[in-house]
Amino acid sequence: MKIIKYPAISLVLLLLSCTLHAAEPLDVLHWWTSPNERRAADFLRQKMAEDNIEWRDSAIPGGAGVGAMKVLKSRVLSGKPPAVSQLIGPAINEWAELGLILELDSAAVRWQSQLFPTVWNLVEHRQHTVAVPLGIHRINTLLYNKKNI
Repeated sequence: MKIIKYPAISLVLLLLSCTLHAAEPLDVLHWWTSPNERRAADFLRQKMAEDNIEWRDSAIPGGAGVGAMKVLKSRVLSGKPPAVSQLIGPAINEWAELGLILELDSAAVRWQSQLFPTVWNLVEHRQHTVAVPLGIHRINTLLYNKKNI
């Protein structure tokens, strides 16, 4: 069996969307609600707790984040955006174009050399790093068996 991998991918990301204040909990809007996703979110929460950062969970159930995107838009429009939000691929640039995403250049100094070019293109906007890739989902992988062709 041969695997063909196309370069277009969809990313699962958390990114900063407002200024943080040290004493406030980190409000994280995401849709990691399946058992495995929940374990990943809990792992991140635990790592942040080690650095004395309180994670306030705003998990919105629903496939592909449709409900979470509605919640994100309403919170931004009401002036109460989460500190961190999960976005997928091209949506990162859409939010960055609106000027609603902080640049993470100082934290991402060596990322470009560590990430696949396609991933790097999704987390970079106008030569600034604007997102943190926490997982990569491929939706366009083709598997085939040469013996059956």
